[in-house]
Amino acid sequence: MIKKYNLLFKRNDILEIFILILLAFVIETRAPQIVATLFYIFTLFRFFTSKKNYIWIAFTLIIYNYTGGFFGSHHEIISSGLFSFSYIEGFSFVALLKTLSLKKISIFYKKPFIIYFIYFGFLIGLGAMHGMLYGKTGFGLLYMLIKNIILLPMFFSIPNLIDREKGLQAFANILFAVIYLNLLGQFFTVFARTSFFSIASSKIEVSNDSFVRPIYGYYNVFLTLFLAIYFISFEKAVFKKKYLGIVIFLCGLSIFLTATRGWIIAISLILVSWIIFNFRSMKMLPILLPLFLVLFSLILKLSPTIENQLAFSMDRMSTLESLSQGDLTAGNTLLRLTTRHDLVMKKFYEKPIFGWGFSSEGFEANDYHVGNQSILMSGGIVGMLVILYMLLFIIKKTANLYGFIKKRGMSARSLMLIVIFLIGLFVIHSTSTQLFGFLPYLYPLHFNKLVFLSIMFAFFNILFIGQYNKCISFMKNKNA
Repeated sequence: MIKKYNLLFKRNDILEIFILILLAFVIETRAPQIVATLFYIFTLFRFFTSKKNYIWIAFTLIIYNYTGGFFGSHHEIISSGLFSFSYIEGFSFVALLKTLSLKKISIFYKKPFIIYFIYFGFLIGLGAMHGMLYGKTGFGLLYMLIKNIILLPMFFSIPNLIDREKGLQAFANILFAVIYLNLLGQFFTVFARTSFFSIASSKIEVSNDSFVRPIYGYYNVFLTLFLAIYFISFEKAVFKKKYLGIVIFLCGLSIFLTATRGWIIAISLILVSWIIFNFRSMKMLPILLPLFLVLFSLILKLSPTIENQLAFSMDRMSTLESLSQGDLTAGNTLLRLTTRHDLVMKKFYEKPIFGWGFSSEGFEANDYHVGNQSILMSGGIVGMLVILYMLLFIIKKTANLYGFIKKRGMSARSLMLIVIFLIGLFVIHSTSTQLFGFLPYLYPLHFNKLVFLSIMFAFFNILFIGQYNKCISFMKNKNA
């Protein structure tokens, strides 16, 4: 996988992350709360003292993303009545402390994010004007908002903690190994119709539906796909090309098993865009394509259950034909364009300029299944412009740097991955689950989105700043 001189170091990383995963799984499912508390406090201490930031960031992503069906949704350090303090909040706090002691790096998307945070603050004030009483005590919404604010600094701390190419390689090495674990859990759920977490915690919930949807580790998979495509585009191999090809195939298979239309569309769009954009330089394609077909055929032959599961995914995708013919419910399988859309937009029309902000009415009306409509409802037209400016700023800066480098005869193919994957994120946001906006991160079940996006943007920053520095170095050498 890795160059020989680094092999032992990388194997130790994988061993460490799998030990952490095993410990977290056993403690989450079998141990009393006090043991879980001590374990998570210990991991935060290790994170604070460790130089391998990527291991602890990867671990946080893994446990909060239901990887392989090994974990639940809550990882509490303190839980007492209405108050709780979870591992993710401690992680964000420790990450910020570590960042404050480091020399700050350049973050190319800093300007639009500052504008976002300013408008975020405005929406808090707006919510207070409209009323924020929610829940049994009336302070439920304020409590969730405080938790959300604790997590937001990750967008600036994580890029500082994974700021170099070597850190990216080490992070990739971990995620490439974890994709196998995630698929193991997905296959187990398809066959057993329950998850490892459900069995181990003695809360066995067996699905009686005709088909199950093992929606595990999807954000891990998205990041894994990004890293695999990034490294396979290298002229000099850091990972073996065939190994990366297998990882890409497994990412596609993992998403396909979930039968989630928006994610399948996004991943397909990314892969097709990447192939078209790199067609001339893809010397491995004639080798990888037959390999994919052989692997896919073997999987189908080995198990009728898997074949049926994949057929179910195809049936879910075929409902899009009904949508293209004018059936907005896609054969009664899609409510987001009818019922969900109407309910959210009805609330938006009441306050179209600035929206409802962080008010109780806005929170109740928010629906993460309809991302763009929820942005309009919560942030109004101005809020939508803030989000679009953030996304378009990144695309424009990337395209400008790409054009500048290409004019000087240098290779900048990897830069376009930022644009391709950002569009993929927007497709998921628009068709599956809300990724961008203001209110979706309030839900504890959606804290994983903040972890995922902060890592994704950190990857974007490494690519952008890396290419920018190479360009500056090239220009200095040329003028010397």
